[in-house]
Amino acid sequence: MPGFHLLAVFEHEAQAALAQMAVDAKTSEHKAALQLLDMIDVQDKVITGDAAFCQRDLSGKIAEKKGLSPAGQGQSAAAQRRYAARPEEATALVRAP
Repeated sequence: MPGFHLLAVFEHEAQAALAQMAVDAKTSEHKAALQLLDMIDVQDKVITGDAAFCQRDLSGKIAEKKGLSPAGQGQSAAAQRRYAARPEEATALVRAP
């Protein structure tokens, strides 16, 4: 029986997955991440991911929804300082094992 390839949104403070979805074998995590971002409120949240998520359209989607990224794209200087001071507030896009 084949396993499932899952992509999840993990909220650090709650230590829980907020959303997850199966990644179809005919698509990519990148496209699934765009869909997951549409499912959650990211306003004023720091969104992190591994190198696979360093894509211009993902950063653009986060900025469009008023989210924050550690790279500083679409952020005010105050937001960048807040993230630097409290990285534990991050919400991460993660691969489920």
